[in-house]
Amino acid sequence: MSTELRIVTADQLAAFDLNGIATWPADTVGVLAIEDGKAVVGQTAVLNLPIIEGTIVAEEKRGTPLLFRLIKRVEELYLELGKTYSWAMAATPEVEAYLERLGYSKVPVTLYTKNLVVKKDA
Repeated sequence: MSTELRIVTADQLAAFDLNGIATWPADTVGVLAIEDGKAVVGQTAVLNLPIIEGTIVAEEKRGTPLLFRLIKRVEELYLELGKTYSWAMAATPEVEAYLERLGYSKVPVTLYTKNLVVKKDA
């Protein structure tokens, strides 16, 4: 038995998806594990998540519409780029509450990160 790891488009991933996800974002890149050239035995995907990150306003501008305007402009930019969804991260209950007021929903996931490039000491 041989297992090939094949890079596929979002549509190809949807056609063979082991989770039964019918539609992946168009810019998704999938990897299928194909055994003996025919059976899909594994999968993973790279999602280009449009994440709103690093948003802050100066202390004297808090309580004004500036933060709202910043977030809305990023959402408009995502739409201009062909994105149909947006993610945002929150580190405090205050930010969570603000995002919920803007229409964001909390999802039950745990985010993990891994640095793929280790900087050598200079």
